[in-house]
Amino acid sequence: MRTSVLAVATLALLGRPALGEPPAGGDGGGDAVLFAEPFDAKLADGWTWLREDAGGWKIAEGALEIQAQAGTLWGQANNAKNVLLRKPPVKGVENDPFAVEATVTSAPAVTAEQAGVILYSDDDTNVKLVREHLEGKLYIVLAVEAGGSGKALAKKEVEGDTHALRLISQGGKIRGEVKTGTPAAWTPVGSGESPFKGEMQAGLVAHGGPADAARWAKFGEVRIVRPEVPK
Repeated sequence: MRTSVLAVATLALLGRPALGEPPAGGDGGGDAVLFAEPFDAKLADGWTWLREDAGGWKIAEGALEIQAQAGTLWGQANNAKNVLLRKPPVKGVENDPFAVEATVTSAPAVTAEQAGVILYSDDDTNVKLVREHLEGKLYIVLAVEAGGSGKALAKKEVEGDTHALRLISQGGKIRGEVKTGTPAAWTPVGSGESPFKGEMQAGLVAHGGPADAARWAKFGEVRIVRPEVPK
């Protein structure tokens, strides 16, 4: 992948790594940035909306906000709106994995209200890593749906309004991580078998909110990276 001199210079001035290069410092290790979305007034080319409701999303102050409207991807309903998707630049095979990352701010307050990142083939084949309200508590939930049948692989009770989430595809496996601690570092939420038999898309989801209240989830620092493969 080529990066222009101007793009490299711009990223350097912003303190961001050039595309295809590992970030300097931090806990990113050898992760290489394949795509970064700045949310600069409009979406970068390559994104598509699934069941778009144009009044239910907006870009403001360098972040994307999506209203968590009533609806779901779970089971047979498949009526969640404003699922934002793009094709990743690599396939996520064993020696060439990818991860979709985002910093998610939300305040889910009703059962199954959620916001986070997703790997998506179709409405019946997908994997999500989300901040979700369940059992009166807030969890980071890793869940998979295959052939219209869904199951939660793991959930981690958390506190706070904001978490960085990372969902990794590597060969026949998927893995969810959340950034926690001081200094912040990626920690496991769970893992499992990938439901995907072919290509997938990566993206963002927010849905399951009440019909009588407008609640929004905010997404920032959205990237697709090639995580360092342990030797």
